[in-house]
Amino acid sequence: MIDPPPYQKELISNVLWEGTPAVIFGPAGIGKSLFGLNLISGMHTGQPIANLGVEQTNSMWLDWETNQRLGYWRNKEILDARGFDSGPFPDPENPEGERSGMVYYKRMFGSLADSVEVLAEEIHRFNVKALLVDSAMPASGGEAETGQATETFYAALAALKPDDEPL
Repeated sequence: MIDPPPYQKELISNVLWEGTPAVIFGPAGIGKSLFGLNLISGMHTGQPIANLGVEQTNSMWLDWETNQRLGYWRNKEILDARGFDSGPFPDPENPEGERSGMVYYKRMFGSLADSVEVLAEEIHRFNVKALLVDSAMPASGGEAETGQATETFYAALAALKPDDEPL
C-alpha cells in the first residue's frame, strides 16, 4: 500500500492551495492587479477575503507593471479599507523579524528566471510562502504564449523554494 501524500493546506478556503499556482487572466485594465493584491494582502494579514477564510502567511508581490510608490499606496488603501494598520505587524513564525501589514514588495525587471537566486534569498529571509506575480507576460520574458517561455517561467517558480517548503 502506498502512503498518501500530506494534505495540501488551503491558503484561501476552496480557492487557493499551498504549493499550487493559480492564474488570474482577462483583458488589460479590468483590475487583475488590484484583485490579486487584495487576495495576497488578505493572506499576508490573515484577514478573510470575501468571507472566505485565509491562512496567514507572509506574502510578496513581484511587480513588473507599476513602481514602489504606487504599490505602497495601493496596498495601504486596501489595508485602510479593511481597518487594518499598515504599521508593524508580528510574524507568528519569526517574532524577531521586521514585518508590517504591508505585503513585501519587489519591483521586477527582466524575466523571473533571471532573478531566481536573488528572489530565493529574499523569500527565505522574509519567510514568504505566497507570491503574487504581476504579471505573467513580462515575468516569462515577454512571450508567455510560447511553450518554452511557459516552461521556463514555471521552472523558475519551482526553483524559488526547496521542495519541502511549498510556495
